Amino acid sequence: MTFKFATIKHPLVFGSIFACLKTSSADLLVQMKIEDRKFDEVDWRRQIIFSSWGLVYLGGVQYFIYNFAFPRLFPAAKRFTEVPFRNKLQDREGIKAWAMQVSSDAGFFLIFYGKQTRIEDQSTALVRPQFISI
Repeated sequence: MTFKFATIKHPLVFGSIFACLKTSSADLLVQMKIEDRKFDEVDWRRQIIFSSWGLVYLGGVQYFIYNFAFPRLFPAAKRFTEVPFRNKLQDREGIKAWAMQVSSDAGFFLIFYGKQTRIEDQSTALVRPQFISI
């Protein structure tokens, strides 16, 4: 089986494995080069979390969002991407589909990082009283 054939025949499997390796490599690079850790000092729990995030969310969930959910929610987007730029400017339905997809992505990240901040604030609030001298 060739590489090209594998990517076409099994896009979900390929994308999930690739995203897992990419995310894991990025975290390992950060830990070793930016945080200046030696290989034996690497936080392997963190590595597993990043790898799992890459495998499950970036590889699997996003595959379904961009290949199944968005095409059904915004059917005009596919046609919009296939026409020349001049025609795009006159395609109100296509522009609306494009704007909805972009705002859907932006909305997700706002919710995700908002929740993350809230969780981190709560976790530090539980620890903070121990270090405050009264």
